[in-house]
Amino acid sequence: MVCGHAPAASDLLSYYVNVEIVGRVSSDMGHNRAWYKAFREFGPALVLALGLPGLWALKLALHEGGWLRAARWRGLWAGRDLRLLAVAWVVVPMIVFTLSRSKLPLYVVPLVMPLALIAGKVLAERASWRLLGRIVFGTIVVLVVAKAAAPHFPSRQNQAPLAASIQAELAALPPGTPVVLWDEAVNHGISFYLESTRETLCERIAVGEKGKFEQWSVAEFRERFAAGAYPQGALIVVGAKKRPAFDAALPQLPLAGERRERFWHLLRLAPQGAEASGTVGR
Repeated sequence: MVCGHAPAASDLLSYYVNVEIVGRVSSDMGHNRAWYKAFREFGPALVLALGLPGLWALKLALHEGGWLRAARWRGLWAGRDLRLLAVAWVVVPMIVFTLSRSKLPLYVVPLVMPLALIAGKVLAERASWRLLGRIVFGTIVVLVVAKAAAPHFPSRQNQAPLAASIQAELAALPPGTPVVLWDEAVNHGISFYLESTRETLCERIAVGEKGKFEQWSVAEFRERFAAGAYPQGALIVVGAKKRPAFDAALPQLPLAGERRERFWHLLRLAPQGAEASGTVGR
């Protein structure tokens, strides 16, 4: 595709099929490639999707509906029961997702519909109105408690606090100071919360082989700095756990200061020609 021209529909279809479907399922371009990571990625998402009503429906199905008995399933198959279609709607995609080389929680969101149908059918057959009222009340209590507790359990996946810290640092730096991400090839949340445009996207340094979202290798970044590419300095974002690797790779990079948070270190690269207050790894 030529830069500046809208892609043809055939190009988009080819990209979607070959990259986003075939590539993520069969190649190493995805996330969480090992099969057992399906439990970590999909399990919590499905539990949240089911909620208390779905989990209670599962309990009723296992203990009263005979879902643990092979005879029950043979009977449904012999009668060509339509409930088997809803079960297959969940089981077949889950097998594909588990075998896929890319696993992320949002992949299983479309399975919420068949799960809701199955849970609704079980509850309609086996739950009383009194029990349903208790389930609804329990769901409300859980949601309120979870909402109140969420701020006390910060997560590295939540990029909003990091973006706020970056904006606070940039406010004290010259306009146009670039933001550089260390070893964050597919971390797009920062750019989203910073409302980055094509011209202000964060630069990305690849520790290993460069991917499609990374501009510079470590050696290329070092060469750019030596060539004066950052006359006003830069703000470098480094994951707290990745800081030792950063220090080892760029031990003499001059810093004008840094801000350490729980999950991230924000390093202010000294303007070239100015005296730095310290160096990485000192």
